[in-house]
Amino acid sequence: MRRSLLLTLLFVTSNAAFGQKGFGISSPPSWVEVPEFETSIPDTTDTGGFYYLLYNYQHNAETKQSYYHYAIKVVNDKGLASASAIDRSYDPAYERLDFHSLHIIRGSQKINHLDRNEFEIIQREENLSRAMYDGSLTAIVNLKDVKEGDIVVYSYSVTGANPVFKGHFFKTFYLDFGVGIGKLTYRLLTKPSAKLQVKEFGSAPEQKEAMRNGLREYRWERFYVPGTNSEDKIPGWHDPFNRVQLTDFTSWEQLSEWNLDLFKVTKTKSKALKTFIDSLKSIEDEEARVLAAIRTVQDKVRYFSFVDGMSSYRPHDPSEVFGNRYGDCKDKSLLLSEILNEVGTE
Repeated sequence: MRRSLLLTLLFVTSNAAFGQKGFGISSPPSWVEVPEFETSIPDTTDTGGFYYLLYNYQHNAETKQSYYHYAIKVVNDKGLASASAIDRSYDPAYERLDFHSLHIIRGSQKINHLDRNEFEIIQREENLSRAMYDGSLTAIVNLKDVKEGDIVVYSYSVTGANPVFKGHFFKTFYLDFGVGIGKLTYRLLTKPSAKLQVKEFGSAPEQKEAMRNGLREYRWERFYVPGTNSEDKIPGWHDPFNRVQLTDFTSWEQLSEWNLDLFKVTKTKSKALKTFIDSLKSIEDEEARVLAAIRTVQDKVRYFSFVDGMSSYRPHDPSEVFGNRYGDCKDKSLLLSEILNEVGTE
């Protein structure tokens, strides 16, 4: 009970503590195309309580901004919860979240709910019980008085990209979901010289290309997309949904070079780590030496994952991990690798 209360106080924190860090209300970025949508749905659609009249995603690879725009129609009482509770997570270490619109269309009325004070910013840390801490924040707003027949419309953008990717980008666009969609649009803007790699899975609409204000535009659109029912007990690696994957990495070799660079060790080893390595060198039997290294990293360096920002991909320096006596899987792996190389075991 006491530990549970402590975790609640530390990690379920509201606006007062965070001051809505990295969150704001603003107009959409200038490059965004604000979409239109139909307010009616097909009579034959099995909605499950709600229906996406609009599912719109736009990404500008040059400004590192992603724009999202949704319109959800509440068909019956089962859809109230899905339409009225809105949340979006972001990493304040390198991202900023801005909401641009939030309103309810009820008949001829447009009821505005875009009020900064209605949003709560919390730090949930859902994986803390697994010793994983990522520092992400979640903006939450619960709409009041949502009724059957209402259309909930909202849009927001996320600005920023993890610097660990060094300007590269990669995206997966899903082309259907478990619920029907009236209009689904994906739009991507890149510099003309970018060599985009595209791979389709399943059925995908025609990829359209054009030049817009000096940038190359890619667009995918679908209309009146039925919901896709995923079968029970399918393997975890099987994805039944149609989708498009794309990236500006030009080859697996380029991706490998980027990845290997993350694991380079440039810092001088600490005195404590040097002392431990010297103690291993005094063990003449190689098998015993390796076993001592493995047991130390496995048992004396506890697992704790602090993966905010670049640390989600780049391991911490081995001396830092050894000194802290904690690290995640990649931290501990790199530490063990460095130790074994130093004692003559590749």
